[in-house]
Amino acid sequence: MPKLEAYIQNTHGTPHWFGRSVGGLHREDGSRYIAVGDPGKQNTDQGRIYTYHWNAGSAAFNNKTPNDAELGRQMRTQGESIYAGAYMRLGGAGCAYTIAHPYNTLSSPISPISPDADDRAGFSCDAFLNGVVFGCGNFNSSSGRVVLKPSASEVIIPTPAQSDPRHPGDKFGRQVRSVDSGQVLIGSPRADRFGVSVAGEAYLFDGINLRTIQRAASEVSPGTSIYHGNFGEALEAVGTEHIVVGANSDGPNQHGRIYVFDRTNLASAPRILDSPGTPGFGYSLAVLNESEVIVGAFGAVYIVDVTTVPNPTSRVTIPLEKGATGKTQFFGAAVARLDSLVLVGAPKVNFNKTPQPPASERGVVFVYSI
Repeated sequence: MPKLEAYIQNTHGTPHWFGRSVGGLHREDGSRYIAVGDPGKQNTDQGRIYTYHWNAGSAAFNNKTPNDAELGRQMRTQGESIYAGAYMRLGGAGCAYTIAHPYNTLSSPISPISPDADDRAGFSCDAFLNGVVFGCGNFNSSSGRVVLKPSASEVIIPTPAQSDPRHPGDKFGRQVRSVDSGQVLIGSPRADRFGVSVAGEAYLFDGINLRTIQRAASEVSPGTSIYHGNFGEALEAVGTEHIVVGANSDGPNQHGRIYVFDRTNLASAPRILDSPGTPGFGYSLAVLNESEVIVGAFGAVYIVDVTTVPNPTSRVTIPLEKGATGKTQFFGAAVARLDSLVLVGAPKVNFNKTPQPPASERGVVFVYSI
């Protein structure tokens, strides 16, 4: 059973979106940190990332980065480094950053060699070899592109051509996830597929080829209730054999589902797990271990053993905490892990010990042992 070990409250001023992203950090000296993103008020330069030193079951404030436009909406952590974007920087051109200990400064902005004024570069980003990979979801009328910067060099992955007529707005690169051996998972959750609008697509770039991680036509066709299915809004590689793709508006009642693909045979039919009833199932994903994935929904979080889908033998539910108030549907908007602990971001949520008005909807991060 999940146990609430600690929670981190926003005590840093005006409530915005504290907890919109979370991540665990591991330093070589053995110290552990929790990173929390707060992108701030929309269309401002108020976004930043806060870090907390985790020790003996408690989290103590460590540092905060400088502000930048929408910094902290999404981030990834690897080892002791943070990879995050400020996608509204310079009016929407955007950029990516790497952030190192003690987490109070930003690297130089990382942008495409030939930036576009409306790229939204850094809407998603991750480590890539010795550098960074980031998505530019608004490039070319929101068709999108992905930029790989393993060092000073650059590789551009453009929106792929499809057999179906494509329309602006695919958001190719809205999600990117670095995988081992220089591979990258890419989400295009607004893409049309088999005549279904905004069904979504996902891809695996193996360093040479861009391969489609696609569902069969029988799973994506008019009448299957997946309009705005958002397939590819979240994705993760779990272990060496599985790729998990979230589609948070797919499935029965459009409550969401996850698809589990065989990484060694992307052409094989995926195994599917529908939401247990909570809307938004699959909105956020994070790897817990070699076989389990953390799945965020709108108001609950689940731990799923992907090797047993579609009939999981172990599915742990982390429900909304009693005493939580505010916009509780955002509990689970972000999920991550720190060692074996589960981190749950809950922006716009108050907890029972959080100061109430005028300091309402400040945001909380919950830390659970499983």
